[in-house]
Amino acid sequence: MPGNVKFSITDVPVNFGGGAINDIGGDATALGLRRPLLLADAHSANTGHADRARSSLEAAGIAVEVFADVLCEPTISSWQAAVDHAAGGTFDGLIAVGGGSTI
Repeated sequence: MPGNVKFSITDVPVNFGGGAINDIGGDATALGLRRPLLLADAHSANTGHADRARSSLEAAGIAVEVFADVLCEPTISSWQAAVDHAAGGTFDGLIAVGGGSTI
């Protein structure tokens, strides 16, 4: 296939690349989020990525709660735990940090 391939998602912002995690607070503000739930897997939590995302959100004046119990290979029960956690709160958005399992 000749040339470059362009991939775009227009309905939902998807940001990746060096330093993108530091922009989450500004991105969430632009979307009007005031109390999102941040979902992360253990790797993202253990490497500090979830903390960096939370810090960016808090610096933007956003009250964020972190759910870091996402499994890298999700099971029905782990998925249900995340759904129950989200349903039990007053969140106005979801932010996923990590790979496909978190998303």
